[in-house]
Amino acid sequence: MKKKIEIGGEILEITALGGGCEVGRSCVILKYAEKTIMFDCGLHQAFHGLGSLPYFDEVNPSEIDLLLITHIHIDHCAAVPYFLEKTDFKGDCYMTPPTKALYKPALLDCIKVSHVNSDESLYEEGDIERSFEKIKLIDYHQEFTVKDIKFWAYNAGHVLGAAMFMVEIQGIRVLYTGDFSREVDRHLKPAEIPPYDVHVLIIESTYGITTYEPRKERENLFTKSVGNIVKRGGKCLLPVLTLGSAQELLLMLDEYWKENKEELKNIEIYYAGSAAIKGIKIFQTFINMMGDSVKNQCKKGKNPFEFEYITCVANIESFEFKDPVVVMTGPGMLQNGPSRSLFEKWCTDSKNGVVITGYSVDGTLANKLLKETKDEVECSDGKKLKRNIEIKNITFSAHCDFAQTSDFIEKLKPSNIVLVHGNRKQTDRLKNKLIEIYKLNFPFEIFNPQNCQRLEFCLKAQRNTNIVGRLSDNITNNTSFYHPMNNLMLPNESKDIEMVDDTLTSTKVETAMNNDKPEENEYDENYYEFSGIIAESENIILDYKDVEIFSQLKLNRFKQKVSINYTQCVNTFLFALSEYFENFIHCEKNIFMIDNKIRIIINPKNIVLEWVTNPINDSYADSVALLIYQIENNPTSEIFKHYTSHNLFCTYKVKFLVKILQSKYTDVQEKENKLHIKWGNKDCVVDVDHLFNDTKSKIISAESSSEDFKVRIENDLQSFLEML
Repeated sequence: MKKKIEIGGEILEITALGGGCEVGRSCVILKYAEKTIMFDCGLHQAFHGLGSLPYFDEVNPSEIDLLLITHIHIDHCAAVPYFLEKTDFKGDCYMTPPTKALYKPALLDCIKVSHVNSDESLYEEGDIERSFEKIKLIDYHQEFTVKDIKFWAYNAGHVLGAAMFMVEIQGIRVLYTGDFSREVDRHLKPAEIPPYDVHVLIIESTYGITTYEPRKERENLFTKSVGNIVKRGGKCLLPVLTLGSAQELLLMLDEYWKENKEELKNIEIYYAGSAAIKGIKIFQTFINMMGDSVKNQCKKGKNPFEFEYITCVANIESFEFKDPVVVMTGPGMLQNGPSRSLFEKWCTDSKNGVVITGYSVDGTLANKLLKETKDEVECSDGKKLKRNIEIKNITFSAHCDFAQTSDFIEKLKPSNIVLVHGNRKQTDRLKNKLIEIYKLNFPFEIFNPQNCQRLEFCLKAQRNTNIVGRLSDNITNNTSFYHPMNNLMLPNESKDIEMVDDTLTSTKVETAMNNDKPEENEYDENYYEFSGIIAESENIILDYKDVEIFSQLKLNRFKQKVSINYTQCVNTFLFALSEYFENFIHCEKNIFMIDNKIRIIINPKNIVLEWVTNPINDSYADSVALLIYQIENNPTSEIFKHYTSHNLFCTYKVKFLVKILQSKYTDVQEKENKLHIKWGNKDCVVDVDHLFNDTKSKIISAESSSEDFKVRIENDLQSFLEML
């Protein structure tokens, strides 16, 4: 399944190295205009060792310019130390400040609990430390440019510091959401909707077409389920992502215990894990990046992450619990570590319960518990245990459900959609549902590629462009623009004219590539043709004379000189020039100028062209050179023979003479075989017939003409006759 589309001669490619028709090891490659970006670099929670990595063998790490990490979860960032320290990657790696702050505690916890076999370890603590030093920071809405790749971040609403990344290369914009949520919760802002057109949207599809129950109902069900377990004397296990959805659940439980403190005052809640204590301190710090609920509590002097009823501990496995208790610990899918150990200790007692609140990947214990109804469960060591524990599934995973996803897409209106981070069944359902709903509202194409399947796209680029300098002088509120040289259409409705002190300084326009000019037989006063230079680095269009004023570019000026053999009639060439070029003037005996830019020197056996090179002058010179070649090689052509016709010869001489004189005098007109020449308050009349019959012209002066003016005209006419 390939979608091949050319954008200015380039192909935009998207390849999932992980997260294609699966949840885990998220990693997406974007290639365009010889630039390569990697979005996310995670591990697959259901696999171990090298098998948990993205398919790095599909790319050359040394060719990747930029690595953008959306958030701190294992399936999105846990392969970063390996990629930065064990491969040839030499580009820049960016993440938000909270994500970097959580990076070390999260990954140190990962290597502690993920693998009991050291042979399967992908990296060590030293690799985490060294990779940490290489990571650069980016805040929400902060714009960076690396190797002509412009990128910035938006709040994703999934976990503290989670970001969606917008990448723009040569006007092409791609948005990668990572995991995101549009739901309003206790501590996070919902994901933003970028105010830009997006050519390709790479979006998570974790929950497919599933729609959540109302938030309040889920919260009540969660707290009531936990309360019921401990009230009956049981132990409640909450397997969670230690950094992420856990913090939202902690806020719920702390509030619920406070509201029911008389009934629950003797029941402890433990938040356990090596990253727990460090993580809570980080959450206490980054209040400015959270939602209004948290900020308002802090304004009143209460930091909600300073819990009243929750105890944070680094290690829970050594505890012996005899009384009812609530333990929240990781990993969230019960694949190993503390949550797996506690589950195996408590699973045989029917008073106990486990509440699964996050997404569970196929192949993990959490996923099996939800899908299977077996009476037994297999332990880590292979032994079988009775499965008497109560199992609840109440989703608080901070991923978008179908309602949020479809609303996001409807408001963003992307041209193309690529679904990642969802199993095949979920992505197929989501793809079909989106096509069914939106195919009539706005056109888009949608893809759900498997890992290593390359998508190739063709798009029409749009960009916001400033017209500056002398090009902006002719712009009015009612004018749109068509640029024939670069095939740019500048539509009227998108123009934003910037005024400073009532003076037009620049004009911001939306430039649409590959649009068509209005039909030639169609008159449209809303379009204006102009010629200019596009400076991509400054995103401006300008006259070549303004290049050094408005851009960082330097303009080199070269003088060109071309000598072309010419043995045909000089008159034929001169008459043709006078027909083809409006601003054609005679300077001296054998030297002419076109538009004061192209100098033409006529010699006995050749014609020399001289000009300062630039796009306009070059086109003039090319036209003159072509004319010389055409007359020299085919002087009897239908195009030129009328210039040498006996009957028309004098007519063209007169036309040519008028054009030559018009370049020097105020008013020159031909009336009844006489030339009437005016210059200021002086005038004279030339008898055309007498002029071309005699060697010496006869000047008939008007009564108001002076003798000096008469002599001047005589000399000019004599030079003209000698030239012919």
